[in-house]
Amino acid sequence: MKKGRIVVRVEISTLTDGNGKLNHEKMDRLAMMLSNLHNSGKELLLVSSGAIALGSDKLNIELNTADVTGLMATAAVGQAELIKLYQKYFDQYNQMVAQVLLASDIVNHEKRKTNTQNTFETLLEMNIIPIINENDAVSTSDIELEDNYPLALNVATISNADIILIKSDINSKYIIQPCGGLQARIVSNEEEMIKNVEDICEQLSHITKECGFPESIEKIVYQTDAS
Repeated sequence: MKKGRIVVRVEISTLTDGNGKLNHEKMDRLAMMLSNLHNSGKELLLVSSGAIALGSDKLNIELNTADVTGLMATAAVGQAELIKLYQKYFDQYNQMVAQVLLASDIVNHEKRKTNTQNTFETLLEMNIIPIINENDAVSTSDIELEDNYPLALNVATISNADIILIKSDINSKYIIQPCGGLQARIVSNEEEMIKNVEDICEQLSHITKECGFPESIEKIVYQTDAS
């Protein structure tokens, strides 16, 4: 059985209520699920958005999407809040986490890419889950795209991941995107997700060629919305 290295992509909308406020029960559930998955032998890297939303809540200000500089400053405040909350909930399951802030063009800079890869490897060897966010305080790519899949893709590439696991805010489904050209799977609950992850890891154990991921998940999201 292949151990399995998984990049988990979480949008803040999956962790908030209808008013955009953090739902602590959802965040606790996420920490428990990922801790259990990690304890089953999987290596996890968590790509999470939410810095701007948490920063605006902390500052008690309304977001002005046209004010990019203001959003960057708000993200700087929110990044501290985001990792503090993740630490709080993962601590309940005795799971250590670490914060890694990346620039969107990390894959274009070989030295920084190698340094990041080494950091990921060391953290994973220490049984620590890296929590990764784009450094919105100095970069605007995710702000402009309003999407952190490109960052998840970069993290998966740098870390040589086997799976990108997406917690969708559409019908609360899981999208499991394997590398190596295997078809993505869409499941509706945590139990099915774990079974499919194990099955995919077994399939990938027989693949020796280079393992890549699709550049976009638009079609997969459409399937999720339609199902």
